[in-house]
Amino acid sequence: MTADAAERLDAEGFAYFNARTWTTARRCYRQAIALTPSLVAALGNLANLELQDERFRLAIAGYRRGLAIAPQLAGLHLMLGTALLREARFEDAEHSMAEAIRLNPGYPKAYYNLGIYKLERRRLVEAERDFRQALKGEPTSALALAGLARVLVGRGRSKEARTVGRRAIALSPPSLEALSALGHVFAACGDLTASIALFRRAVAIAANPFVVKDLMFHLHYDPAATSAEIFALHRRWAAAQQKPDPRYHSSTRDPDRRLRVGYLSADVYDHPVGHNIQGLIVRHDPGSIDTYVYADHDRSDPVVSRIRAACRAWRSTVGLDDRAVAERIRSDKIDILVVLAGHTFFNRIAVAALKPAPIQVSMYDFSTSGLDQVDYFVSDAIQSPEGGEEQFSEKVVRLPCLYLQVPLDEIPAPARAGDPVAFGSCSNPIKLNDRVIALWSRLLDTVPGSTLVLKYHGWFDDPSLVDEMKARFVRRGVAPSRLALHGRQTDRLSHLGLVGNFDIALDPFPFNGNTTTYEALWMGVPVVSMAGRRLVGRMSAAMLRQVGLDDLVATSEDDYVAVAARLARDAERRLRLRRELRARLTASRLLDASAYARSVESAYREMWRSWCGSRSSTLAQKSINDLS
Repeated sequence: MTADAAERLDAEGFAYFNARTWTTARRCYRQAIALTPSLVAALGNLANLELQDERFRLAIAGYRRGLAIAPQLAGLHLMLGTALLREARFEDAEHSMAEAIRLNPGYPKAYYNLGIYKLERRRLVEAERDFRQALKGEPTSALALAGLARVLVGRGRSKEARTVGRRAIALSPPSLEALSALGHVFAACGDLTASIALFRRAVAIAANPFVVKDLMFHLHYDPAATSAEIFALHRRWAAAQQKPDPRYHSSTRDPDRRLRVGYLSADVYDHPVGHNIQGLIVRHDPGSIDTYVYADHDRSDPVVSRIRAACRAWRSTVGLDDRAVAERIRSDKIDILVVLAGHTFFNRIAVAALKPAPIQVSMYDFSTSGLDQVDYFVSDAIQSPEGGEEQFSEKVVRLPCLYLQVPLDEIPAPARAGDPVAFGSCSNPIKLNDRVIALWSRLLDTVPGSTLVLKYHGWFDDPSLVDEMKARFVRRGVAPSRLALHGRQTDRLSHLGLVGNFDIALDPFPFNGNTTTYEALWMGVPVVSMAGRRLVGRMSAAMLRQVGLDDLVATSEDDYVAVAARLARDAERRLRLRRELRARLTASRLLDASAYARSVESAYREMWRSWCGSRSSTLAQKSINDLS
């Protein structure tokens, strides 16, 4: 009778699980296990629920209890491997999934999971083999097709990837997860229109926060997207997050005491965000700031070494769920939590939804966090002007200069004659929408004999992508001979040498360059940009302001052509800029780490004083401007 009751409770739990009544399902499973501790089905179902709720360690323990009773169940080995992956225990995860395949040699889901694991570890040849094995068992699996398409993109076979992707799209209906994966496939191939259409289909099926995030991220690249739509999607994403648990540390609200500032990021390594933040962390005043870094990676490089040496504590968050990260931040008694580029891939902005610190700040993100739990958004007066149309759920704090750069390799800027003029761009091709291509084609027509050089990592090592990009220009009257598309350079110096051989760098829109703009200026190459309506469309304008090149920021497409054509005709000015630009950069706020640290610390202190309530702070009425 006890066993029968336990099985009934397990069945009830499963019904509640399918009805998305998670708390009741968990209670039923636990009651079933209490009655019959050896009921493998209930152990596995409870572990599945823990996995879904990101309680990975509880899930792993549950699967292992089940396997201790029934080691022959391939499905439990598979799910254990999945949970171990989420815990970043990669070798154990691979072993568990391999065991699932040993027990069930034709197990498509196990091959699929292995493929995803190997894809994420960049073992692309093995991942392709696993996805093809999965498709032997389930030829109409949209997920396996999407996984295979992702591998093919990674292996430089974009034409084949899109063919596979279209097979998956044609299935009726492709799953939410498959649509999301395929959206990333088409984005990686530079097809923004197809990518956004897939993300919109996914969001229409279910307002899953992950697919909402995919859509809102990619709309930043779309010239047709409105600020209102992007803001609404951020708020929709935020509404789906876990509720805050504001249990702050009980410390004295002393407005002048040393502050504990935590930086949460997956990008604190040899990465643009790591480069931007390292000078700030190294130059923080230890008498004013205790620095903690919460790093969601296990990399080691010179940037990591410099940051680790400068901060009070470096905490790895690899394998921890959001609640565990929030608890670690609380236990460190962080006063101000700064989330870096939170909505970009691999970052942990959802931790901020749990409100682990009394003051929370978004920095280096593309737009608002959307979260009421984030108090401030750090920008500057050029990228987020007063009265601009972009909406924020946070108060905007305007520094004198948002980005801090680092000196690059000491490679001399070539003294080009510039005849004929070579325009160039190293932007992500997803930024090269049809309006950008049309405008750059107009510019080439306006400047006779000029050429255009394009490069983006190894993107143009793929012959089909080269052919497609050339065809887009040819359709607008540009001869292929006026285009030079470069593949991957062997090293950074070679890349900078290529950039230095541009006469004029062209900035895309509505999503400008940042690193690409800085690299061009460092190599003595002026950049022509067009200021957009949102932060991502004003990054280059902010940088050009710092080196006295506001006149290279256009206000319209016609103005863009006129500005670039005028500069193309002014060889004397271009040669002068080659000699001056690096010195201008070095003398600017863009490379002044000490001044940058003081301006950020002033902002933090104002935030803290406002929170302490010790005096009426300007932050309560308006944004911080020109802090020094």
